[in-house]
Amino acid sequence: MAKQGFTPSVFSLDLPTKGNTEEEKEAYKRQLNLKLIHLMINEIPNESKFCVSYGQLKGCYWTIPATSTQGTTKEGDKDYIVRASLSPNMDLDLHKKVFLKFVEEL
Repeated sequence: MAKQGFTPSVFSLDLPTKGNTEEEKEAYKRQLNLKLIHLMINEIPNESKFCVSYGQLKGCYWTIPATSTQGTTKEGDKDYIVRASLSPNMDLDLHKKVFLKFVEEL
């Protein structure tokens, strides 16, 4: 992708959830989001880190809640969807492998 002019990009991941009430669904979604972020950071510590940085030149940055990208500080306005900032200088195959590990555990 980098050879085709790929530049740093930010993606949002709205992971599946479950539960009988909105509160249960939200709690499960937050737990799942954190599980993904911690897995990526623990499995790929040299490239995956907390926070989102537009224009990231190396690796992959993860955040939740997405307050910096939303410009909000009120709890009720926060979006608990995972945000990932990807640079063109990262081991994409390794990130895909770890992400597939996460998916297989769902």
